[in-house]
Amino acid sequence: MVGVARFELATSCSQSKRATRLRYTPALSLFLPQFVPVGENPDSAPIRLEYWFLRQTGSRATRKSRNCCIKVTGRRDCWTPLIMPNLPFELNNPSGDLIRANLHLPEGTSGPHPLTVICHGFKSFKDWGFHPFLAESIAAAGIAALRFDFSHNGVGEDLETFGELDKFRRNTFAKEIEDLNTVLGKVSDGTVPESGCLDKNRIATLGHSRGNAASVLVGTKDTRVKTLVAWAGISTVDRFDELTVQEWRNNGVHYIPNLRTGQQMPMDLCVLEDVEANREAYDMLATVQTLEKPYLVVHGDEDETVPFEEGSFLHDHTPRGIRKLQIVPGAGHTFGAKHPFEGSNENLDEAIRVTIEWLKARL
Repeated sequence: MVGVARFELATSCSQSKRATRLRYTPALSLFLPQFVPVGENPDSAPIRLEYWFLRQTGSRATRKSRNCCIKVTGRRDCWTPLIMPNLPFELNNPSGDLIRANLHLPEGTSGPHPLTVICHGFKSFKDWGFHPFLAESIAAAGIAALRFDFSHNGVGEDLETFGELDKFRRNTFAKEIEDLNTVLGKVSDGTVPESGCLDKNRIATLGHSRGNAASVLVGTKDTRVKTLVAWAGISTVDRFDELTVQEWRNNGVHYIPNLRTGQQMPMDLCVLEDVEANREAYDMLATVQTLEKPYLVVHGDEDETVPFEEGSFLHDHTPRGIRKLQIVPGAGHTFGAKHPFEGSNENLDEAIRVTIEWLKARL
């Protein structure tokens, strides 16, 4: 087996002089565990890295990286390291809210590359489960990928825990639309790092679950967006029954349990009022009826959170000739992925395969 013994920072690359890259020194006969130990930079300061491992014959990626991604491919038991640039950065929307993001660039070419912007769902974040793996997979296919945290998703500086529930409780669809518009605008005006590597007029939006709302409501109208993708996407923003709405009004707050963390996550009345005041503007099915760009809907037929019928509604309301519904048999809401990410599986592989195939044909 060929392993990686040491990493060091380098500041020049084919994509940009400013891009931070890594060099590696292979160590023959180094039998690595599933996770490679952290390397050190020339100043002996630790670099926080985790690595992906992909076998050519059906194995799974195992872990995410914050600052870069090492892909390992090869035949049989021979592993070859490949470095995928992953650039963390921060933006502010017009309201002054902080948006944290990561840009994943394809390896080895200068671009400009088409770009896929990934919108996470409710009670989720850009580093949740499959999101880094999805972004890296898209980048490995030659398409840049940008994943970001909606400014009011409730995740704080540690990027992992819901430590900012004061923001989560005010996270309206209007706020998420503002955030996505900000990201697209910053791509266009060159604020995003390495924007010279991006084709600003060949963009896709990909929304998972609730993230599909911003993807549809923004992407339908934005001329820079050439295609849209929904992963287990919602088809309506009106998701609460009459009893819940009445109790919400009476109490001024509604609590949603987070089964993974055990938290009771508050939603203030402004969230409900935003939906009620913008029913027509937020009508997703009416919006997709006006679509003039291709729309891929990927949905598991055993989705326990957003019923498969919602994916079917999205597809059926989209004009013929530009729509596709990809059913993933046996898949649930997250296509079998968990957080922390434990590796891919057949359902997630299928969703990614179909998505990349769609993006490559339409960007």
